[in-house]
Amino acid sequence: MPKDSTKKVSKTSRALPVTAAGSAVASGSDAPRRKPRANPGPTGPRKRKEKVVETKSSTLETGQNLTLGEWIDVLKFCEEHPAMTQNDIVTHFRALGFKFTQASLSKKLRRKAELLARANETPNALETKRPRVVTCPEVERALVLWFQHMESRGEVVSGPMLLEKRRRFEDQFDIPKEQRLTGDGWMASFKRAYGIKEHRRHGEAGSVNDDDAEAERVRLRKKLEEYEPHNRFNGDEGGLFAYAQPDRGLSTKQMSGKKSSKFRITVFFVCNSTGTEKEPLMFIGKSAKPRCFKHVSAAQRKKFYYRNNKKAWMTAVLFEEWVKQFDRKMRAQKRKVILLLDNFSGHDIGYKPTNVDIEFLAPNMTSRIQPLDAGVIRAFKAHYRRAFCMRALDADDAGEDDIWKLNLWEAMCMARDSWDVISGDTIRNCWLHTELRKKDKAARQGRATRTQTVITDAERDLQEKINELARRKLIRNALTADEFLDFVEERFIGDGVHELLTDEQIVAAVRAERASKAAEGNGSESGDESDDEEPTTHLPIDAIIALCTQLEAACVARGVENASALRSELLKVKRELRQTELKTAKQLTIDGFLAKAQPQTGVDDVMSVDEVDGDTVGGSSVVE
Repeated sequence: MPKDSTKKVSKTSRALPVTAAGSAVASGSDAPRRKPRANPGPTGPRKRKEKVVETKSSTLETGQNLTLGEWIDVLKFCEEHPAMTQNDIVTHFRALGFKFTQASLSKKLRRKAELLARANETPNALETKRPRVVTCPEVERALVLWFQHMESRGEVVSGPMLLEKRRRFEDQFDIPKEQRLTGDGWMASFKRAYGIKEHRRHGEAGSVNDDDAEAERVRLRKKLEEYEPHNRFNGDEGGLFAYAQPDRGLSTKQMSGKKSSKFRITVFFVCNSTGTEKEPLMFIGKSAKPRCFKHVSAAQRKKFYYRNNKKAWMTAVLFEEWVKQFDRKMRAQKRKVILLLDNFSGHDIGYKPTNVDIEFLAPNMTSRIQPLDAGVIRAFKAHYRRAFCMRALDADDAGEDDIWKLNLWEAMCMARDSWDVISGDTIRNCWLHTELRKKDKAARQGRATRTQTVITDAERDLQEKINELARRKLIRNALTADEFLDFVEERFIGDGVHELLTDEQIVAAVRAERASKAAEGNGSESGDESDDEEPTTHLPIDAIIALCTQLEAACVARGVENASALRSELLKVKRELRQTELKTAKQLTIDGFLAKAQPQTGVDDVMSVDEVDGDTVGGSSVVE
């Protein structure tokens, strides 16, 4: 027995160090510990790495999170410098304080169309860094239209009115209850996105006497003195009956001529006080995709700023889009400018430009102190209608049946040329006429007559063309040049016409707007005012050059008086076509080149000179 008990005790004593709960090991200080190695090895003892914690301030200093406006500037830089690689662009902007990776830039380039579309969603979209999430876009759009309509009528809108109006629009659009917004938490984001706050107003509309006009001049002079003369701009809209004939029957409200004579567009003019800068004209028509634009290349269409809406009027949406573009241009040039505008409701936008200070004139002051209304727009119309009458006379000389036929593209080209003709001296004198600078009053007395002389010369030329049309009996009851330049209907560009819109009309407008955008996405096209226009055949460049050569030879053979001038113009056309051909040329393979060089059979003549009038001058043919 003693022997067995000894064995049990020894087992127990050997098991104590193994168990984790044993008090002899866990709590005692005599527990065995591992000895350090005598030879740690060739590399020595391992050292622990210290963790580096990035602070929030260091991340913000790099400027990694760019706003939408900054990304658009980066994308524009990429478009202007196609030869630079993405890594070079990243390095360039890193030197300017904007740190982003090549992967981020590549992602933004792929989403360029999406980013540009976001820029026009809300007035303050360019200042945001992330897209704003909207649960019911149609309800928000209707609420914005209603708010703008109330502002145009001079009504005061409060927070409870916004809440109630949103609830009604949600009912109109049949929004499910689980998707409706409750409370007023959405209102702060809504007002911030659309820049809804208190706006400055200038008195009440009414008659203006000389004292009021002088007081307004004094106020504007203080603002203008903060800017250099070349940084002072003025903008204004003007209606234009692009197809109106100088016939007295067309000057009445009934417009009892052809249907095309009623066609009206709005033109937006902008120029600075020195006359050195004239912004490209903005055209506003009714058709989203005019039919005549089909026959014009995309490069040519980009040269014009064309927008549309149902009434061909300037709206706050269109004006906001233009201001954003103008603001980006001034930002790229690192300029701070001021833009004078009348208090038309379409100019009241929520977007706050960074480099353009928008200053509104007091009501009824446009005829007194707005430079564009002091003679610039009238000079433009004088040049445009003179060109329109000259075109009609040339068409009559050529024996055309409809001498007044014109499409929107041709009208826009004539308007652009008429705008380019206006000299800087004319613009400067019109600014002097408004006396917006202290020294202008003295200078006006000696130089105002010069402006009137320039405009009178243009009107005199216009009157001569009208007299010639009347002498040929191409018009029945001729208008005077003054009447032709001052159609009453052209004065109405939407200002002062504030019809009361119901909720149903606003909802219908939003639905039509969304349907129009969907139709544009599906590639559907809208009609044009020129429904009877014949489709144009697209000939190859070689065929057009051959036709120009044949036309030139035929005119020379006939002894046409202006054949030399025509030859000069045709040479310019052929040179432009050759340059276009070189830009669009593609590299041919050896087989393709040899196949193209082989003679082809079945060649048809496009036109030969001997078919013009039986005279044989040349018979070149063109391969189609």
